[in-house]
Amino acid sequence: MTEFSIAEESHGQRGISIAVRGEVDIATAPEMHAALTAASARCPEGGAVTVDLTSVTFMDSSGLRALLASHRLAAESGVRLVVAADRPPVTRLFELTRVADELEVVGDPAAALGPGPD
Repeated sequence: MTEFSIAEESHGQRGISIAVRGEVDIATAPEMHAALTAASARCPEGGAVTVDLTSVTFMDSSGLRALLASHRLAAESGVRLVVAADRPPVTRLFELTRVADELEVVGDPAAALGPGPD
């Protein structure tokens, strides 16, 4: 099992990146949801919270529920939630559930916030 961790980085007016590492499951999904909710509350309106899942080794339905709930809360605050995912444990789950129809999913976390001065 890969150790679970969350790291946050601010990008000024463009938004906040949340990098998630390890397994996102029933034990860790609440922590991810709390981090995304807090980031959405601090993110400037019109900015983006980027969830970098490129180091996630496993994700179950509780992780998916946390992402969808975070997406709805961010939208209510005028913030975009962008998910960066490029590994089969996550992308396969997104394909099977068709969640990519609701979430904004990109392959590269660096491109998720778009260009900016900072």
